[in-house]
Amino acid sequence: MTISRVNLVRLIAAVVGLIASVWFVGAYTHFSHLRFKFEHEGGQLIAINEILVPYAAWLYVLPTVALPIGLWLVCRRPQAGAALEILLSFVWLLALGLTGFCILIWQVQNVPTFSHMEWHF
Repeated sequence: MTISRVNLVRLIAAVVGLIASVWFVGAYTHFSHLRFKFEHEGGQLIAINEILVPYAAWLYVLPTVALPIGLWLVCRRPQAGAALEILLSFVWLLALGLTGFCILIWQVQNVPTFSHMEWHF
């Protein structure tokens, strides 16, 4: 059984990128929530942010699952190159997508709406 060091490094880099993305989402969510509560007393969060605030830490499950699957593919199934490439691509796209989605939903949160003859945040 031979372990491809190049694929191992690529896997570790992808998982570290996903961990950094999940950390960013957790920190950005925490600080955006504090800022929102300070700037908009009594304001309501949009539905996705109501879910993200208490459950952002659960996103650490993603790299925790991706690493053992990737290690299994690198160590036990070295002939499954396509599966490893799919996993690495998925992990990188997930890291980028999570970061972008987090920024988007928190910026949409700050767009005021007008109803009942007053502005709401």
